[in-house]
Amino acid sequence: MINSLRILGKSILQAEGYYDKSEELEKRKIFLKHQSIPASKKQGKEEPEHAIALNFDTQKREFRFDSDREITPGYRDYFFAFKVGSSGDKKKFLSTNAVSVFYKKIFAETLEYIDKKRKEKTKKWFSSISDRYDTFISELRDTFYIKEEKEYVLNNDLLRMDQKQVFDKLKGEFPRANVEELYDRLLNQVFFYRASKDKKDFPPIALIKINGRHILEYEDYRESYINLVYYDLFERFFVENAQKDKICHICQNRAETTGEVSLPMKFYGTTNELYFENLKNKNAYKSFSICRDCLAEVLTGMRYVENELQDYLLGISVHLIPCFEEEEQQFERKYKNIFKLLKANKSYKEDVDEIESLVKKSEKKNFAFSLLFFDKQKNAFDILKLISNIEYKKLVKKLEHFDDFRKAYDLALLNQSFTLNDVRYNFFPSESSHNAEDIRKLYRKDILNFLEAFLHGYSISYADMIRRFTDIYNRRFHRDNSDILAPFKAVLFFSILNKVKPLKGMAMKGGNAVTEVQNEAFRKFFETHEAIYKENYYRQGLFLLGTVINKIVVAQQKKASQKNEGGEGDESKKGKPKKATSTFLKKLNYSGIPTHRVSNLLAEVKNYTEIYDEQISYKEPEIWGNIMDRLQGIENSGMKGEEVVFYILTGISYAGYLGMIHSKKEKGEK
Repeated sequence: MINSLRILGKSILQAEGYYDKSEELEKRKIFLKHQSIPASKKQGKEEPEHAIALNFDTQKREFRFDSDREITPGYRDYFFAFKVGSSGDKKKFLSTNAVSVFYKKIFAETLEYIDKKRKEKTKKWFSSISDRYDTFISELRDTFYIKEEKEYVLNNDLLRMDQKQVFDKLKGEFPRANVEELYDRLLNQVFFYRASKDKKDFPPIALIKINGRHILEYEDYRESYINLVYYDLFERFFVENAQKDKICHICQNRAETTGEVSLPMKFYGTTNELYFENLKNKNAYKSFSICRDCLAEVLTGMRYVENELQDYLLGISVHLIPCFEEEEQQFERKYKNIFKLLKANKSYKEDVDEIESLVKKSEKKNFAFSLLFFDKQKNAFDILKLISNIEYKKLVKKLEHFDDFRKAYDLALLNQSFTLNDVRYNFFPSESSHNAEDIRKLYRKDILNFLEAFLHGYSISYADMIRRFTDIYNRRFHRDNSDILAPFKAVLFFSILNKVKPLKGMAMKGGNAVTEVQNEAFRKFFETHEAIYKENYYRQGLFLLGTVINKIVVAQQKKASQKNEGGEGDESKKGKPKKATSTFLKKLNYSGIPTHRVSNLLAEVKNYTEIYDEQISYKEPEIWGNIMDRLQGIENSGMKGEEVVFYILTGISYAGYLGMIHSKKEKGEK
């Protein structure tokens, strides 16, 4: 996989003309551009944000916070912004993602960093950073910052008058607030017109300008600044701890390699599969070493994946990593559309058509990718699962089954989705069934193991999936947020899984029957999902029992609604139908119904059909013969309790689906 990242990075650099540049500075700038913060919109923000600029006016000896250019891809070169490092790193980037480093650290720590490097073995390389740059930064620090308790902080006396008035007022209102909080409050007041110290609305880029100009606009300092950033993000790994004349584990060439691993994603898959991150730095190269050219390409590929191919899938953070065999151009849209395909809420057709048109433009008929699921907390990067080498053509075939069922059952008419995401919420814990913290810590592995089995066609246990479904349905029912169509969709999904790879234990014979099912819709459902129902009459009988239970529930709800409309109770509530709070559904044990209890349930259902005889809108006398015929001997079947309740639920759900479709079509005709 790391080689795919290298080829991805090489494709990007090649498109930018990196390999054609003769001047080292221009090559460095191109490389750094792809390490910089991408200019993209924040999630949930419709309009592009504007960066915040801290503008120093050396003529007037004052500074102010301004709204700068829009944060859009066209201005990425202009911003040239980089994320702040860890808390122990010296702050030296004059365009970054945290405006707070400008309040006190930026110039003082830049000078400390350069001074230290000039005294170490790196001093030869640091001759590329001019003394004029040191002087320039030093003058800005001494002019606009004052020393307080061993550190330099912005001298608020030099704030432009209108902003100083706001700052002084805030200082009076919050006498215990520190410098950082006061400036955060100032920015909230000036740019977002609210009294807060919260940073959530701050844009992802803030920059320093001197007399209205970015540092790259100063010819005298531009080269030094680019070299400083380049050193920090790349060159130091070779200057400070290089290994001479070693084999690069990626390209296999003998070259100068890094002495320690410096990749932002902490995973390694090369010819040497064993890598222990806790090895002493001096020995790290023995298990993973990388040369200068490969590192530039890998870092470029990784940053692209982090910035452009990161999303949430099934509620978990994921990177999509293209599986490249050689350099490729115009790959961006093709891979970005894979996320749309995997997350589609309705039809997959649009997304498939768009990707197909892109594939046709390239010489390759197929392509592959990997999904890297991870958890990132502060500076930690924990890998949850790598699902590798997913072939596009095979994926589309699987997803088209979802589309086929959506059309076959006219789910668009009900505004119902049927996607991988539905499967995730119906079979695995979510906020609707579990506590959020439990989901994050305990269940992601199960979800991802299942996803891998689906994507690669590994065998899945039918009994295990039913157990998962009934557990979730039980929890959601008792939280009053169950989905009546969830069991129906579960049957559709089992049929899909069985087409991908026959489920372990699904196709089992059970029971006997001499009667034919008269209801055409039920009979057709059994035929469509024959792997589940065809040879198992116990399952058919429980399904049919569920359809009768659905009639009882509908009758109970109808009667409760009529009773409420009749005017009983509070006069102010007359005419407002009330949801039935208790129906036959409350009588079911969703954690499982033992087979020896089925006969009791049959008797109870029969009794209720007689009670609600007038309210049941249509009757099927023959259905009881079908049910009794099919459920004979079920107590000796060995069927588990959760299976019993699952098949009853599928009947309830499918009958509910038929009622919804009938109602929608009837309204449409009117």
